Amino acid sequence: MRYVFGGTVALGLSATLACASPASEPPQGHLELVLENLEREPCAGSMSHLEAHVERIFEFLGVAVPGDFRVPVYVEDDVPCGFYACYLPATRSVHVPDLDRGSRRPTGVIRHELAHAVIDRAWGRSVPFLTEGLAEAMARSTAWPVLPEPTLAIGDMLDATGLALDYQAAARFVRFLIDTRGLAAFEQFFRSTQERSQTAIRASIEAVYGEDFDSLESEFLAGPACQYQLDLCDERGADRLDEAWLEVFAASCLDPDFYGSDGADRPLFATRRTLRLDEGGSYRLRLEGELVVSPGGIPRLPQVALVRCGGCDQQFTRVFQPGEHELQLDAGLYALELLPADTSVLTVAIDRVDEGESPP
Repeated sequence: MRYVFGGTVALGLSATLACASPASEPPQGHLELVLENLEREPCAGSMSHLEAHVERIFEFLGVAVPGDFRVPVYVEDDVPCGFYACYLPATRSVHVPDLDRGSRRPTGVIRHELAHAVIDRAWGRSVPFLTEGLAEAMARSTAWPVLPEPTLAIGDMLDATGLALDYQAAARFVRFLIDTRGLAAFEQFFRSTQERSQTAIRASIEAVYGEDFDSLESEFLAGPACQYQLDLCDERGADRLDEAWLEVFAASCLDPDFYGSDGADRPLFATRRTLRLDEGGSYRLRLEGELVVSPGGIPRLPQVALVRCGGCDQQFTRVFQPGEHELQLDAGLYALELLPADTSVLTVAIDRVDEGESPP
């Protein structure tokens, strides 16, 4: 059995499954989700979330979305990749074995593979270090670590592929090049680098940047490094946080506000909000939500990730469980990614703490 989802789906999942079939009307958006592995079902907001991410990447690269850009995403037991998941340029299709996996952020792998599809259409192909680094630079696919992260030497992995490549390290170096030398120079470097060898890649760096790799790497290692946050941090539509901000969520995979998936083992879905703090100071974050026991008997708590948007000298990520948490925050843009433990009612609040007030 195969189910096909097209366009920006905003229906309850049961209704979507009842209507979707190979004979469904042609998709109206940029993506088509083809489910052959039915162990997990997409949340109602997944397609619109992924569509928006595709558009953000095109915008970042400075390329208009082609009118005929459409990518099928196959969720199948036997991916034709040789890797966990892949984008195949020959067929312009994405292949993943499952919708979500617990070590990843919701829809994280699909976001990464769709970035490959956009990059391939906008700029073509390059060596794995650059293609994987650029795709992962657009948005972190893995679960949230504590940021900032240490920079790593990347010289030995310039000609690497597969398991030998540290995707996050490559992503941080890609952002470093774009931020310090410009997007146009990086595009030239990307397009002109086709041979996967240390000699060829280092020669391409020197030809484009007029600098040798060792000097660039030394500068990279000396400063903070990070990835972009295109899937979370967008000033357009951000809520203003003055003295207090509060929202109550009826968290459900059937709600079009949530992206990710649900399955027999457990749900893995999220929603996001962007906040603009006009004034720095002491704040208190409160997350209210109950412990949930999964079908396998594992207790789980909801979490909220607070992400500082901006340059590598500004970014950080902190992940909180239910309770009250004291924070010192600078003015600027922040994103919240809320990860429910299951269908439930959750409250997230951030309040400014008056000077002299004791923490809880």
